[in-house]
Amino acid sequence: MGKPIQVDSWSHQALHEIQQLQAELHKKDSKLDKHEYEKLLQQILASLHKKLSQGTHSGHTPQEQKRDLATQAPSAPSTPHNVSGTYRLSESKVRVDRVGTNYISDAMLRDAKGKGGQLKTKADFDAFINANAAKFGLDPEIVKREYRVESNGDPRTMGDTNRNWSQGGPSIGLLQVTSGILAGGVWAKPGMTTSSGTKLSSDDLKNSTAVQLLAGMQHLADYKNQAGAHLGAGASSSAVYTQALGNYVGHDQSAYIHNIENTKLS
Repeated sequence: MGKPIQVDSWSHQALHEIQQLQAELHKKDSKLDKHEYEKLLQQILASLHKKLSQGTHSGHTPQEQKRDLATQAPSAPSTPHNVSGTYRLSESKVRVDRVGTNYISDAMLRDAKGKGGQLKTKADFDAFINANAAKFGLDPEIVKREYRVESNGDPRTMGDTNRNWSQGGPSIGLLQVTSGILAGGVWAKPGMTTSSGTKLSSDDLKNSTAVQLLAGMQHLADYKNQAGAHLGAGASSSAVYTQALGNYVGHDQSAYIHNIENTKLS
């Protein structure tokens, strides 16, 4: 993030999107039909064509930028500051639950909304994660490292581009949850809700750092449970997190996990 995106990366990203579409189309009980598949495929190709054209006309490769939600000005890149290893996924703990489990209760969401922007520092974010990660079956060490990689602890971070064009809207906040995941895109039907069915909105994320963290933990927990179901009961926590985090980021998976393992909690 924050580094120049080269043409081959654009093509690789588009290919990854197409492969995901194809896998979803042929999956048993898939809600994606052939007509929707072709429509989304055209969107992916059109987006790739637009990026390539812009790069050609400008004479240089544009950068993927993060924008401050308040000013819409590019903010600092979200590159981790640490280069020495301090943690390994093999040290982590995980609890795999039923796929589709909604961990956020109405009371949790109401409390998080009430906090608004009260959580302002990394120490605040870490304390909130320490108090809540286990409710999602997640290791707090993983979540604390992930938000540093995703946003460097800046809750105003907004992604200009996203690997799931079909979801629409940018990725938002500390853990870069997209508006499409909240609303229910192809990969996230029917959308993110509380355990009683109350939907989370993009405004909820923009207005509360606590909601950003809850939504990010729900999103990672969804992938964690899917990975656990796919890998089986005997899978190690390292294997579950490797697959879950890889699905969370969607591209440059090895680099993403490397950054999470080598990011200082500072």
